[in-house]
Amino acid sequence: MSTDIKTSGPISVEPITTIGPHIVEDDEDIEIPKDTMDSGTSSSSHSPIKKKQKISEKSIDEEILGVLKIIADKMNKPEPPQKPTFEDCEKKLNELGWAEDDPLHVAAFAILCDENDNYKECWMKLNPKMCASWVKMIGRSKGFI
Repeated sequence: MSTDIKTSGPISVEPITTIGPHIVEDDEDIEIPKDTMDSGTSSSSHSPIKKKQKISEKSIDEEILGVLKIIADKMNKPEPPQKPTFEDCEKKLNELGWAEDDPLHVAAFAILCDENDNYKECWMKLNPKMCASWVKMIGRSKGFI
């Protein structure tokens, strides 16, 4: 099969690999005097052009290490403490010694079954002497008492 293209030698099908410096475009405008430009390219005395800035591999490595350090610091932060479970709250409720048919016990049980985890957290932090007042207050606001 003929392509009608004349060549002066054999053509290689292997890709050519080149390794060059990393080039990052910088949007900094620089002005070049008109006398260094080709004639007829601009009517003003100075014309802004874009300049390419070479970044060394060392500075790229330093930047990558900085990013990796930030990621590692975020990953090494301690996890927040676990929220109390219903079972934890029930254990504290039973330790108060309220009878299961006591309206405060029933109201506390209903409050702790609520999806709002803040009630459970607060319950676990309460001084046992304050539990009855807290259950009355929350129980009334939710219509349990």
